[in-house]
Amino acid sequence: MPVYQLLGGASRAAVPCYAHAQGDTLEELVEDARRYLEEGYKHVHCQLGNYGGGGFVERSEAGVPRNGWEERRYFDDELYLQTIPRMFDYLRDKLGFGPKLAAVEMPSTRPRISSGASDCRNAWLSETNSR
Repeated sequence: MPVYQLLGGASRAAVPCYAHAQGDTLEELVEDARRYLEEGYKHVHCQLGNYGGGGFVERSEAGVPRNGWEERRYFDDELYLQTIPRMFDYLRDKLGFGPKLAAVEMPSTRPRISSGASDCRNAWLSETNSR
């Protein structure tokens, strides 16, 4: 017997799926999101740049102590908090409010990003696991 029947039966006819759009620039991100919308997706997870969505800076800009971890790029909370609402504003300007859009919510930005992006009507903010 399927688990959903043990739990009382089906609660919906289907579960919405999302596509993952990515672009190094806002224009590339819109183009990739449009591609998925044209394929029929209604929900699109949007990522500007590499993992971290526009919140990484080079070591020289990060203010890392000389004995700090040797990483090429470091996550900058403030840059991320500036970038993501602007990303949503740009996407909404180009795609409208029909598509359900989302972005990654980094653990260190959780309390502030949720309120800062609220006027962009994002569908959800996905959470990452901290290392």
